[in-house]
Amino acid sequence: MDFFKFKIPCMFIFVLDKKTNIHLNIFIRLDQLDKTSEKLDGINKLSAKRYLDATRDFANHTQMLTTMKTDLDLIFKRIKYN
Repeated sequence: MDFFKFKIPCMFIFVLDKKTNIHLNIFIRLDQLDKTSEKLDGINKLSAKRYLDATRDFANHTQMLTTMKTDLDLIFKRIKYN
């Protein structure tokens, strides 16, 4: 019997026998876990994308700062010798 076809409110579960009640509770919990897992997968994908973006930005900014430092060092050396 596929319990996912029926959306039985939780208040009516007590009418069923113990075995069916346990199975229905298990299927309800599994359905909740599946939904939660899907949400977490979406969050993980989004955070992975943002992490890659942040890593690229950090690398670009680091390179820019390194270039700026060498340029400023050259400028200060020229000022110092003049």
